[in-house]
Amino acid sequence: MPTIDNAATQTFADGLIRTLPSFVVGNHDDRVLYVGVACFIASPPQTVDSVTFDGVAMDHLVDEVTAGHRVSIWYKIAPTVTTGDIVATASGSIRMKIGAVSVYDTHQTTPHGTPGQASNDASEPATVDVASAIGELVIDFMQAEYGLDSHGAGQTELFLNGDDFSWTSSYEDGATSVTMSEELTGALASWRIVAVPLKPAGPPEPVPMLYVIQPAQRWI
Repeated sequence: MPTIDNAATQTFADGLIRTLPSFVVGNHDDRVLYVGVACFIASPPQTVDSVTFDGVAMDHLVDEVTAGHRVSIWYKIAPTVTTGDIVATASGSIRMKIGAVSVYDTHQTTPHGTPGQASNDASEPATVDVASAIGELVIDFMQAEYGLDSHGAGQTELFLNGDDFSWTSSYEDGATSVTMSEELTGALASWRIVAVPLKPAGPPEPVPMLYVIQPAQRWI
């Protein structure tokens, strides 16, 4: 099963570029780094154009956009084992904050299944269903206009930043279908949530065997 290595987040700030400094990726096999970027979308709408870790570009996974807000998820297979900065760059100056989760024992070709994503402008809790499987691990990223009251049953918190609007991440063991839920303090909250099922690393590659066939000996 994929295993959590590290997680961190930061407060909101305005700007074109936002940095989560000194994020540590540990020395484990089959590493993957996931980064969520929560932002207020200015008018005209702005996008998150790129995310890097230690200067290396990450791949874009999914966006959930509604009501002037965006949650953008990025990932990097086999990130360098190092302490490095995570840098998000937007198309224009907007309010952003970053949350990062590194995992290991995760498949290096197909590290995740299809993300589940949802949003609502006047309800709570923030909730999304995602197809998963036993042996997988599901992580979520959620941004909302109200504070976080509690995570759903079976979920473990990875990070929480409630200095402005809530920005949080949690994880839960995989099953055929997993519901990720975040209880909010406001009954008419605007929220966005994305859940990603992480796949376990495959079995190790078989070691090639070398066979030496010697000619039969003749005894006289």
